[in-house]
Amino acid sequence: GVEMDATLLPKVKLEVVISKIPVADVIEAAKKALYTGHIGDGKIFVYNVDKVVKIRTGEEDFDALQDRHCFVDWGKQKSCQKRT
Repeated sequence: GVEMDATLLPKVKLEVVISKIPVADVIEAAKKALYTGHIGDGKIFVYNVDKVVKIRTGEEDFDALQDRHCFVDWGKQKSCQKRT
């Protein structure tokens, strides 16, 4: 056998799902934020997401990706508003 250096760099995995922002813009922002010029800067993988389901609410696809603030007003129905 051959002796090898088994020093590993710490890793972080970040997953981002976008629906309306151009992919190229997200890639450029990530490259600018993550670049150090050293080994371990990372890789960006781009792939399609065929379906999104928010388990808690049952919302699907674009609606499941929206960040909503929900509240219950006394004596009224629960209402959800998209966060701005």
